[in-house]
This record gives sequence, structure tokens and C-alpha cells, in this order.
Amino acid sequence: TLNGAATSSDANVSPGSLDFGLVECGTSAASKTVKITNAGLTAFNWTATLANGTHYTLDAASGIVAANSSANVVVSPGMIPATSDVSPNLYGDTLTITTTAPGDDPHVVDLLETAHGAILSQSKGAIDFGSVLVSSPATSTFTVSNSGNAPATVSFTTSPAVFTVSPQAQVVGAGASYDATAHFAPTAQQAYAGTAAMTTAGTVLCGALPTPAIALTGNGALSAQVSPSNVDFGLVACGATGTASKVTLTNTSPNSFTWGATLGTAYYTITPTSGTLLKGKSVDIVITPKAIPSTSATTADLYADTLTIKTNPALESPYVAAVHMTAQGAILSFNPTTLAFGNQKKDTSRTKSYAVVNSGNLAAPITLTKSGSMYSITPTTETVNAGSSTTTLNASFKPTQTGNQNGSVSVSTTAKRCAPLPAAMSMTGSGF
Repeated sequence: TLNGAATSSDANVSPGSLDFGLVECGTSAASKTVKITNAGLTAFNWTATLANGTHYTLDAASGIVAANSSANVVVSPGMIPATSDVSPNLYGDTLTITTTAPGDDPHVVDLLETAHGAILSQSKGAIDFGSVLVSSPATSTFTVSNSGNAPATVSFTTSPAVFTVSPQAQVVGAGASYDATAHFAPTAQQAYAGTAAMTTAGTVLCGALPTPAIALTGNGALSAQVSPSNVDFGLVACGATGTASKVTLTNTSPNSFTWGATLGTAYYTITPTSGTLLKGKSVDIVITPKAIPSTSATTADLYADTLTIKTNPALESPYVAAVHMTAQGAILSFNPTTLAFGNQKKDTSRTKSYAVVNSGNLAAPITLTKSGSMYSITPTTETVNAGSSTTTLNASFKPTQTGNQNGSVSVSTTAKRCAPLPAAMSMTGSGF
């Protein structure tokens, strides 16, 4: 519908409206001009007023238009706030120009302007996935909505890596929404906590992105449990056998599976080695160590192994339990292995030191005996601590006759040993 009124006035104002259009939030539209024309032979005065007066400014609010001439009024809109409603013509106003031209009525110019941008929201502030099997990642959906009047390209930044959101770089139109999916793929049996923060690219916004980020929580669970995860047979005397122990395999998945167990070395035997396990059921796997050799190093965890259990379907297998065992015993040696006294004057004495070394991991009470009537030792009993400890002892040579005189020192112990007793330490000397 078009309306108009004829006038006999010499004054004219054009255009009848200024449309600044859709203006991005946080920016300002360019100025526009209203022209006042005097078609008569007599000058007139004019005044300009704004109905609202807060968003627009005028370069002049009054003036004179000479006969057969014109004047311009520049209208400048203010900045659209960074956060704004996008209702149509929210920033509209009315400019009224009044002249003193005879028979002239006020001229009304409509000023039109609307904020332009996306306003985004998300339907959830937190997602708890609960307990999720490592072999079966879980999902949860939420809605992303755009109540603005411009499209947005939406992505989500997630942390830690077990959490993701899809799709990424999703375009959501003005007044539209879409369903996003949060994914939880735990990698271990533990609790997880993270966030999913909305981001945009190449998007004009008329509102802040939703805060805080979506809180993500969940617990990683295994389809099977092996308990205990460490089997320690401890220190076992050389030549002895450790006591059998067991691990329990439990099916915590919603389905049954078959399983098979293996060890990496020949130090142990296991029974059973395979089977089928129904949902919620358990089986004990007995690990029996073999005897520690009579002669063995006592290096810590020398007889370590790993129990490996694989399932079908694979689920999160292999499941493992560490197996530990260390040989225990004393390992004795003389240092030096020969004690040379050289030439010694008859009926005089010379003393030298020697040592018994225990390179094992068990303290050893020792008894020392000597041969050779012209030799003596002190002390004859002592305790040698473990861990390459050395106990210093003394031997003396006192010849009572001339010529070469030989002797020896032997050691014995009541401690468990991981090596044969050392050969006797020889002693040599000559009287003169």
C-alpha cells in the first residue's frame, strides 16, 4: 500500500527513509545523507530532531536553505554493541525535519538498522559418561543452537585426548540448530575429567560463546580384571622352591570370552592355561615356580617374568601380571687367593691381612680353619654381611725352621649358599 499527500510547499526532503541494513555487532555502519531542497524563490529555515536520539548523530540540527538551493543533513549511526539482540530494526529511529516554508508539513525520515551476527548456545553444561569399557567407547549428544541472524561455523576444542566432539567445523544457519556428539574413548582403567570448549571460525558473533566449557567426566573400565597385577615370590634360597601363588581373572564385560595364558620364560608353570569365562565369572590361574638352581646369581628379580592373558574377542587384551622372584644366598670368596709371606727369619713373626668377600644377598656366619703348623689366623669366626661386603682378617707366619713352609685357610658357613665354597687360600713362606 502506497500513501502520499500533495503539497504546495517549495520544500522537499529525500529520501523518505535511510536503511543502514544489517550491521555486524561490534562495528558501525557508514553515514548516510538526507537532502533538503528549496524549489521556491524565498529562503527558509529548517530544524532536524531524532525521536530517540541515542544511537544516531547529525552533523547539523538546523540551518537555512537559500532559494532554489539545497542542504544536506549527514546521519551517522553509532557502533552496534558486541553483544546485542538481533531483533529486526532494533536500532531504528525517526528523523523529523521541519521547515518554515509556507504550507510545509514536517518531513519524517525512517532510520532502519538491525544488528547482524550469530548467537550460540549449547544444551548441556556437563556430560558424565559413567563407567565405560576401554574396548567400547561411549557417546552422548547435545544440541548447538544459533538464535542469531547470521550463520556460524562451530568446532569444539577438547582435553584430554580421550574426549572428542563431532562434527567439527559445522555450519549452523541463522535460527537453526544441530546435534553434536561427544565421544569418550578411555585408554586405561582410571577416572578422567576434561572439557569441551566451543570455538568459531569466520563467524560474526552478537554474543559471547557459551561459558564455562562443557565439563566431561567418565571412568575407564576393563572388560577383564587380573588380580593381583604383581605376584612376588620374594627371596627364595638357592636349591629351594618358592610357594605357588595365583592370579584371578574376572570377566567384567557384558559377554563371555575365551582366554589363553602364557609366560615368557621357563621359570614357572601355570594351570589352567586357557578356558572360557562367562559374564561375571572368575578363574584362578595358579603360578608354580621351579626350583632355584643351587648355583645362581643373586641379582634382584633375576627370575622375573610376565603372565600374559589374551582373550577372544580381543577386548583390551593382553592383560598382564608381573611375576617377581630373586635367588637368595651367600657367595663367598677369598681376596687374595694366595698370601705370600716371602723370606722370614726363623723364630720371628710377620702378619698379613686377607679378606673374605660375600657377593651374595644373605649374611654369612663363617668359620675359618688353617693348615700349616707355622701359620696362625685370627679371628677364626666372623659374620660377613651381604652385598659384596668384605671382612678383613689376619694371618701370621712364624717359621721355626728353615726352608719353604706351606699352609692354607679354608672357610665354611652355615648360611644358605648360591655358590660352592671357595678353594682354600694358600699361604707360602720360607724360613732362614
